[in-house]
Amino acid sequence: MPPLLFSCHATLINVPPQPKPPKMAQREAECGFDGCRLTIYGKTVCLAPGQYDWTHVDESVVALQANGQQVLADPFTLPAWMSGGNPVYGYLVADTCRWDHSKPEGFTFDDSKPYLTDPPAPDQNAVSAFGYDLGMHLIPKGVVLYSPWNEPDTSEGIFYAPMWRTNHVYNGSWSEAARRLRSEISVPFATGLLKASRELGVEIKLLGPENATQEFGRTALDFDANAADGIRAYRDGIANHIYPPNGSGFPQASLEEADRRIARYAGVPGYTDPRHWFTEVSPDAGRSPEQLADDLVTFYRGMVTRQKDVAAVALYDNLRTLFSGDDKNYEPNAAWYALRDEIARTKGRRRAAGKGAAAGTA
Repeated sequence: MPPLLFSCHATLINVPPQPKPPKMAQREAECGFDGCRLTIYGKTVCLAPGQYDWTHVDESVVALQANGQQVLADPFTLPAWMSGGNPVYGYLVADTCRWDHSKPEGFTFDDSKPYLTDPPAPDQNAVSAFGYDLGMHLIPKGVVLYSPWNEPDTSEGIFYAPMWRTNHVYNGSWSEAARRLRSEISVPFATGLLKASRELGVEIKLLGPENATQEFGRTALDFDANAADGIRAYRDGIANHIYPPNGSGFPQASLEEADRRIARYAGVPGYTDPRHWFTEVSPDAGRSPEQLADDLVTFYRGMVTRQKDVAAVALYDNLRTLFSGDDKNYEPNAAWYALRDEIARTKGRRRAAGKGAAAGTA
């Protein structure tokens, strides 16, 4: 079957998260999207041990499910209190960067500040409790897809950044940084999440680790096959982002990046479903709606031809690429119509093929 098509919903890390606009969820559903990758900011929802504010998360889930959309929960950032106030694990604050609200990205790095080359470990019991509480809150609402964490391998990835930005790699080793990410954050969080899944008797999909084009390396990314906690058995897909390595060249460069990921992970044992979830990609900036129409149709067709290896793909920045710019009505542009028609044709062909096969066996 064709890969699932997700949108992405996130906000800048230095502003309060906003819920998914119901009208936008409706428009994306009408276009043919199957769901939304919903970023959940731990630094916002985790107020204190055992205290949460799920407001923007719950409003987003309601808006998406009301339009028949699946929710892929994407945890991102931990509150500083989980790591003794260390902002590297939680939120890029004054210790590592300075805010500049005149810039679109909202902040610039302050290179005069020291970089942490040996960040202290977070409170792993608190990280596990966050995973458990998130699961206990969202699984009963029908959210069964999870992809922790968002871009841990970039300088904006919060955890072992920003020392990577100036090549101050932790102890000079990407694999050591990946090991710490896995053992200190990913495994504790997933352990708590899976505990909630078991207690509720609801099976979930655990995807990961949502790396960007910059990578740790295959062996460092994977959980230890012999881990006593058994986390690896729940790794139901490989989640990565497929932005063009040089920052432009979508769609062809992103399709080539997808092929590199598929080849790189081929034969990795232990996955219940080895297909890839490409959980973030977006067209080049500066393209007209007509150009975006061609770009998105070409990319979607490319994903369909790779459906043996690709379970899902998520398009980032739909407000820029699919809509006219009206942030209240979300009026479709030429790219929206072109993508809608291509999705309809693809799904129509599949339905027709299924009916033909059924008739042949009657």
